[in-house]
Amino acid sequence: MNAKRIAAAAILASLAITVTPALSATTATQTITVKWNTTALAQLNVHTQYTTAFAHAGNANILVGENGGSGLCNGSAATTQDASADLTVNYGNVTPDTTKFTNCLEQGAVILSVATTSTNWTLGGAATAGYPVATCSGPECFTLCAYADNGASAGKHGANPVPAANITAGTVPSSATAADVVSNTTGGACAADSGNAGALVDATGSASNLVTGAGGGSSAFTTASPAYIGEDLELSLAPNAPTGASTVTETFTLTAN
Repeated sequence: MNAKRIAAAAILASLAITVTPALSATTATQTITVKWNTTALAQLNVHTQYTTAFAHAGNANILVGENGGSGLCNGSAATTQDASADLTVNYGNVTPDTTKFTNCLEQGAVILSVATTSTNWTLGGAATAGYPVATCSGPECFTLCAYADNGASAGKHGANPVPAANITAGTVPSSATAADVVSNTTGGACAADSGNAGALVDATGSASNLVTGAGGGSSAFTTASPAYIGEDLELSLAPNAPTGASTVTETFTLTAN
């Protein structure tokens, strides 16, 4: 009898063990999205009459190209100087020839410093002209031509717009001679130099982009190591251009996306 009770108890004990439910773990997950958009920073600084650094040097060469005539730039038939205040380019008293276009090239006229966090940027220049005499209201009166100065040898101009490979910190003009003056012999268009030319503005007030696309938007530049872009400006004055003071206002725009 006792043996039967003991056996039954053992069976109950084993059943109790096998029917006890096992404990299980349950997890739940959820995600969030963290976003931001860094906007581009852009800084543009400009000086005129630069020579060996990004700074106003106080003077710049004005080179005379008479195209066989007797025109004068800043009162001279030879290399003269522009000692204007910063942000002003002044060709001084310019005397036209009676039959030939007179070309006055200021080398190292403008230097721009670009610092931007963007790798998709452009630099453009546009201008407006104030011309005094209605009797000469077309491009036959004058054209202001822009040529990129990217440190090419012998003072020659480089490509315009300046390609990314030629935007180099410390780029400055080389030594120049009258041979560097581009021979512009007709009004309304700037002759090509190194295969490139930029017609900035004429007496009609029409303007064109000057260095749009410079850098190709391919590189960012820090304030400690900016992109330097140099320009030579050449005034092409028509024969018998009328007397009077003329002013061109040029505006540079840096757009960084």
